[in-house]
Amino acid sequence: MIVLPKDCCESIKVLADAADAWRMEQKFKKALKKIEKALKIVPNFYIAWVMRGAIYGAMAVLEKGEKREKYLEEALRSLEKASSIKPKEYWPWFIRGKTIYETGA
Repeated sequence: MIVLPKDCCESIKVLADAADAWRMEQKFKKALKKIEKALKIVPNFYIAWVMRGAIYGAMAVLEKGEKREKYLEEALRSLEKASSIKPKEYWPWFIRGKTIYETGA
């Protein structure tokens, strides 16, 4: 049986708001703030780490120079954390490959 923290539902709601900010509004920084809030509630929240990596990856694709490197580093770090939580899931690997390909890293 999986035991979830009692604040897990709140974390899911915050993450849903982050997804809307990211995909519907293209407000990356707003989405990242919400993801950080969700991760404070549930630090090993797999999908939050995946989304964090995907958003930083998207930001890396749009930037150049030092900002691109910083965003790429955060994307890869987040995806590595997601992979450590659920090693058999493919999303972190898919997003990692897509981000590296699109940034030319």
